[in-house]
Amino acid sequence: MNNFSFRRMVEDLTPFFLENGFLYHHGFMQFRKTYNSGFQNVIFAPVKYDDGVRLEMTFGCRVNPVEELIQDCTTGLNDFKTHSNTAIISFGKYHREPSFRLRFRDEKSYAGTIKTIERFFDEEGLDYLSRLSDIGHLDALFNAFPGEKCEEAFNLRLRCFRGLAIAFLNKNPELELLIEAYPKILEKYGATPLEMTQFKALSRYCKYYKLN
Repeated sequence: MNNFSFRRMVEDLTPFFLENGFLYHHGFMQFRKTYNSGFQNVIFAPVKYDDGVRLEMTFGCRVNPVEELIQDCTTGLNDFKTHSNTAIISFGKYHREPSFRLRFRDEKSYAGTIKTIERFFDEEGLDYLSRLSDIGHLDALFNAFPGEKCEEAFNLRLRCFRGLAIAFLNKNPELELLIEAYPKILEKYGATPLEMTQFKALSRYCKYYKLN
C-alpha cells in the first residue's frame, strides 16, 4: 500500500476513540484517556514493507501513584517519566501470539484492519483496559507469581519495582515476601548495583510506611 498515510489512519479511528473518551496525542502517536489517577492508552507503530504495512498496536495504562513511587528508581528521561506506562501489552501478546502484527496491503484490507481495531476494543479491549487500571487487578498480574513472566510488564527489571510499589499500595499481605523475592529476580535479569541499591531504598520505604 504505497499511498498509506498514518495521519489518515488516525483520522479514521478518531470518531471511535473519541466516542469512548480517548483523545489523540500526536507527540506520542497514541490515543489516550485520562482518569483520576492516571491514563489508558493505545499506541500505533506502522512499518511499511514492499508487500504492505505491518501495524504494531500496544495498549495499557498508567497508575500515577505507582509511577510516582518508583520515579527515583527509573533511568528514563525526566520529561518522559510523567508519560510512562505502568502496564502495557501488544495486540499479539494479548492473543498469545507475540510476533503477530496487523497487516494490510490495499484499500480493502486497510478498511478491514480499521474494523478489526474498533471491534476488538468495543468487544473486549476497553473492558480489559478498565481492569488493567485497577490496582487490585494489577497486584494479581504482577505479584501472584513474581518469578514468572508477566505479559503486561514490558521491562523485566522495572516489573520488580512496579510489582513492589503495587503490592504496597494495594496493602498486599505478602509484601515482605515480595521484598525478599524480587532482589533475586533482579539479579537474574542482570540488575546493576545502582538498581539493587534503589530497590533496597524502595523496600525500606514500603516496610517503614507499612508499620505506620
